[in-house]
Amino acid sequence: MTVAKEEPLSAMVLNETLSHLSQEEKAMVKDGFIHILTALTTAASLSTVFFRSLFSFLFSCLSYLCSPFLWLLRACWSVFLIRPLDLLFYLYSVFYPVIMFCLAAVGCGLFIGGCAGFASEALSTLLITTTWGPQPTSKQIPTEDEEEEEEPIRPRRQFEHRPSSSSSTTSIWDNKPFFSKKQGKEPLRPTRVEDWQESLSRPIQSRSASPPVLIRRMKMSSINKPKSSSWDWEDDDELLYTTNRKKNL
Repeated sequence: MTVAKEEPLSAMVLNETLSHLSQEEKAMVKDGFIHILTALTTAASLSTVFFRSLFSFLFSCLSYLCSPFLWLLRACWSVFLIRPLDLLFYLYSVFYPVIMFCLAAVGCGLFIGGCAGFASEALSTLLITTTWGPQPTSKQIPTEDEEEEEEPIRPRRQFEHRPSSSSSTTSIWDNKPFFSKKQGKEPLRPTRVEDWQESLSRPIQSRSASPPVLIRRMKMSSINKPKSSSWDWEDDDELLYTTNRKKNL
């Protein structure tokens, strides 16, 4: 009873209709179903053939339209990629033994040359020591880092004819960096004695040491001005000595 309840209503109706039909009617119904099935199968086959032919036609049209692009792509692939790779592999297969032989020859040459250089150096030093004896070690002479050259002391007699410009010229020569070096204390001597000794010992050096501008001024002043007396000379020396002492202090 439960199975009969679960059966669908359409099946029950179909069974009831078939049970009430006669044999001829049942045969007609069976023929109708067979006809419907054959029609459906023929329609399906026709549709598949149609769509297959349609898709094949569209594919052939598209391939015909895109054939130039496909040919160009195939040519670029073969020319720019396949052939260079083939050439590269061919060159690699040809030149690989040659390259390896050259590298091995260079390495062996460097090694043999280095060993030969060391051996020749050792042999030359051995021959030199056996023939000439051991070489004396050279001692390095200590050199000073900075050498300062002192300017020669200029005599004060060159300013005897110019009492007015003595302070300016002495200030120029006293401010030179050559006199910046400190010296030890020395005993003071009279100015006149020192001037006379310097004028007698080095008259030529004083002329050569004085700059050309001062020599020219001295000549012009000696031409334009009259000669001073001995008293003026002593006064000029005292004035020069006092100015120098003030500057040194």
